[in-house]
Amino acid sequence: MSNFFVLGLPRSRTTWLSAFLITDRVFCEHDVFSRDESSEEFWGLEGYDYLGSVDTNAVLATPYLRDVDAPLVIIERDHRAVYKSLANIPHTDRGKLKKWLTEQVDALEEAKKFANLVVPYNKLDDMLEELSYVCTPDISFDEVKHAAFKNFNIQTPGLCGKAF
Repeated sequence: MSNFFVLGLPRSRTTWLSAFLITDRVFCEHDVFSRDESSEEFWGLEGYDYLGSVDTNAVLATPYLRDVDAPLVIIERDHRAVYKSLANIPHTDRGKLKKWLTEQVDALEEAKKFANLVVPYNKLDDMLEELSYVCTPDISFDEVKHAAFKNFNIQTPGLCGKAF
């Protein structure tokens, strides 16, 4: 079994991507590194050729991923657009959000140094086949699934462990 990892800021289609990458041979989950409980159960899953994590907590993930021999993809989105979107969530502490987002951006910059692929947010659909190949190289890209998923808007109910 092989693992793969994708990191990106919130509002970078990470939840969508984790759902898209799931197949009969691939199990992918969103925000494994942000869980309060241990992720050992996830990494112990059997019956799949690939296990993947698409995560929005680069601060927690980057130190771990630096030493892991597994593909890493970064989804790169302008942090100002992310801030603008997240700051509109009711009861958001904008000071905490700004601090948290700055830490995430710094961690993503560090992770870029050892990433296999960096995908600009606005090019995700165009580069999805390449991203899929980096993460799951022996699984054919599914154009029909991509067409079906392309316009889906998938969001998680609990955002980033609500750090702000």
